[in-house]
Amino acid sequence: MRPLDRMGEMVVYDTSLRIGTRFGLEPKRVYVHRGTRDGIRKLGLNARRETIEMDELPAPFRKLTPREAEDFLCVYKDRLPPP
Repeated sequence: MRPLDRMGEMVVYDTSLRIGTRFGLEPKRVYVHRGTRDGIRKLGLNARRETIEMDELPAPFRKLTPREAEDFLCVYKDRLPPP
């Protein structure tokens, strides 16, 4: 995902997600953006990457869709234990 001038990566992600949803498309991996970065770090994964494959996440996360995993990492990042 490339940043747009004066648009944060979270806005780009949310907009892309909504456009994709309109056409029946869902993410196949977890996209790393401002909201998920801390959660991904707490899982001990490289948060400098653009995406994380679902099979790289701990087993409980693999029951989720990539979209659900992204939501969880974004919303609950402060509740995850430090690495």
